[in-house]
Amino acid sequence: MKKVILLIITIVIIIFIAIILIVHNDKQYNTSLYNKIDKNTSIPNIAYVNYYDNYYIALNNEYLYILDNKYKEILKIDNILIADNKHNYDIIYKDDKVMYSNEYFKDNKLYYEYYDLYSYKLINKTVIGG
Repeated sequence: MKKVILLIITIVIIIFIAIILIVHNDKQYNTSLYNKIDKNTSIPNIAYVNYYDNYYIALNNEYLYILDNKYKEILKIDNILIADNKHNYDIIYKDDKVMYSNEYFKDNKLYYEYYDLYSYKLINKTVIGG
């Protein structure tokens, strides 16, 4: 009986440590993105960063910046033009368009939704699997 309890406690501790490591690595990845953009550009007060399809996306209080792999500015959009990100979706640059992206699992299917950056209306929905 003691061995079973010890085994259960060990499994719980291993799961807890795994969760801590995953969260730490995620924070470290975001910090790394911030540092890369901060080091290689002159964008002040970065509030949001994302890396998607070989493009860096950075957002501050005034503008949304799209940068290539060499940190060259490709696009700069005034925040006044951008729709409010109600559901905290990722901002991506795909097919020469800036948009919000949402992905989720439902009924053993993977859904990708793309929303217009300016109106927050659904542009495209793709279903994979099932």
